[in-house]
Amino acid sequence: MKFVSSRKSQKGKTSGVKRIIIAALIIAVISSAVYFCWYYLWSGNANFEYLLQPVVTLEGRSVSPGDFLDPDFRGNDLIKASFTDRTFIPKEGHQSVSLTLTLGRHNIKTTADLYVLKTIDRLIKEYKLPLQELQPEDFIANLEAAAGIPVDVRFTEEPLPLDKYDLGIYRLTLILNNESFEAALVIADTTPPAADPVDVESPIGEPVFPGQFLENVFDHSGIGSIEFVDEPDVMAHHMQDVEVRVTDLFGNSAVFRAGLTILLDDTPPVIQGTFRIVSRRGNPIIYRHGVTARDSFDRDLTEEIQIDSSNVNQNETGEYTVIYRVIDLSGLETVVPAIVQVVNVDVDYVNERIDAALADILNDGMSQLDQVKAIHYWVRNRISYASSRIEPENTYEGAYRALRDRQGNCFNYFSLAEVMLTRAGIPNIRIDRIPGTPTRHRWNLVNPDDLGWHHFDTTPVARMGFGSQTAFFTASEARDFTARIQNTHGMRDFYSYNAELYPNIIE
Repeated sequence: MKFVSSRKSQKGKTSGVKRIIIAALIIAVISSAVYFCWYYLWSGNANFEYLLQPVVTLEGRSVSPGDFLDPDFRGNDLIKASFTDRTFIPKEGHQSVSLTLTLGRHNIKTTADLYVLKTIDRLIKEYKLPLQELQPEDFIANLEAAAGIPVDVRFTEEPLPLDKYDLGIYRLTLILNNESFEAALVIADTTPPAADPVDVESPIGEPVFPGQFLENVFDHSGIGSIEFVDEPDVMAHHMQDVEVRVTDLFGNSAVFRAGLTILLDDTPPVIQGTFRIVSRRGNPIIYRHGVTARDSFDRDLTEEIQIDSSNVNQNETGEYTVIYRVIDLSGLETVVPAIVQVVNVDVDYVNERIDAALADILNDGMSQLDQVKAIHYWVRNRISYASSRIEPENTYEGAYRALRDRQGNCFNYFSLAEVMLTRAGIPNIRIDRIPGTPTRHRWNLVNPDDLGWHHFDTTPVARMGFGSQTAFFTASEARDFTARIQNTHGMRDFYSYNAELYPNIIE
């Protein structure tokens, strides 16, 4: 009885498990049926547009239909997406893309938005832009095409401020919506130089240079050249416009306009150094030695001097006149006559002896007045008076005899003084007593340090009237001396001369 009961109990347990399994199968079948009924009904009437999203990508990148699905539905085998147009090619900018969405047995045609952005491979920025920050958006050429659409564009490494970059090319890496791309940052100088034009006044014929017409010339990369667009006419008698082109080291250039006024000479040129020329008979004469010319703008015109020496006979002793002529660029002319003496004596001997004497008694620190006094003292004490009926033909012959013989008459004194004054560079003029007076006499006029013309006489007669310390004297002093010497020695009209032939003498 117990054995039978055990078998019956075992059969009951087996039947219970089967019933549970059958019930689970029935529930699964019913659930699947319900689900497929729901799916069938839902897929037949559903709108899938809310499953789509706009796509923002870079030009040249591939786009798949699934990119337009919401991320939550990507990889879902129940929903498929495909391009309606199998030849679809993404284009730059915004466009609507036709898609076919498939859910179960249902296909739905719809559209989605595609934004294809174009990158800037080479972004050129100006060198040394102050306080400018580089933005990642600067590397997207058509970012406005995706206006209103979230776009995430950034640098992988933050760049420097623009003014910290030197000239050159720098590689940068950026990310747009998780897509990386590279671009070149080019720091270049594309800005023309800056400058302030300046009007110029220049003497006629004077060269002018482009830089004279500009101030405050500046460029970050440096100046390559400054040149005239057209060369100005420096001989023009009117104001003219001058254009100057400034170019930097990168070839950027700017043209600036300024005015040029040509200034004309207002006074004739000046010829200097036309002292008496002394030459020994038969020797060549150097007419240009020590002769210079300058215009009113202090420009050297020495090379422009014309010399007419046609009246000079260097093979015959005597005094001749040579003409110096110069014309400046404004057409103003100056003509100066000079005396040429052709003598029989050794001119070099006289000059060497006199130059040696001047070197002993003069120095660079002396004024011309002090030099005049020193020359007066030297001549007065080196030459003794000796009357002679034979008068030398010229001053160099008179100076030669005075140096050779250490004596002479008033002509020898005057001659030696004239040569010494001339060699020392002191303005002097020979002066003669009016012919026909009881006693013939010659002496000098001097104008040291522009103090005015004074009488200068080194003979013993002058010492009688003025004492041993007087080197030169005025016109009134000469008249007083003449009156005194008349009363004392009976010599009439001693300093008698034609005032019209000489410059004004200080009274």
